[in-house]
Amino acid sequence: MRRRVRKITVGILLGLALALALAWFSLDRIMQWGIEQNASTALGVPTHIGKLNLNLAEGTVGIDTLTIDNPNGFNTPYLLKVNSFSVKLKPMSLIGETVEIQSMELDGLEINVEQTFASSNILTVGEKLQQRRGEAAKQGDRGEKKVKASYASIET
Repeated sequence: MRRRVRKITVGILLGLALALALAWFSLDRIMQWGIEQNASTALGVPTHIGKLNLNLAEGTVGIDTLTIDNPNGFNTPYLLKVNSFSVKLKPMSLIGETVEIQSMELDGLEINVEQTFASSNILTVGEKLQQRRGEAAKQGDRGEKKVKASYASIET
């Protein structure tokens, strides 16, 4: 009887360790999916990430190719494209009041601004974003944090 309980306990612990290891190694893909989904919803246009690299120990996030599509009715395929985007922050600041960003770098930034008679692609996306912010405020979403950045670099 004791042996059986021990085997079951070891099996459960091994299963839990395997599940944690899979989650740890899948964290990049999980975060990439979450960013794409939330940004697409907030902006009202599809958002795509080529590859996301996350290093929790160092507090770094790197994105290779970030693309924000244009709204319907505009000609160019995307509103914004970034070849690479990297952020380094103090990991423990994520649980505090102020998120401390040590550096943020954008490389290969392209923005396509299109104007029609009635509107522009930037205005259309901006209006959708404001609408989403209003909805969040009505729902009482107070997930606001202060952000302190030490260094930012943007290259085209």
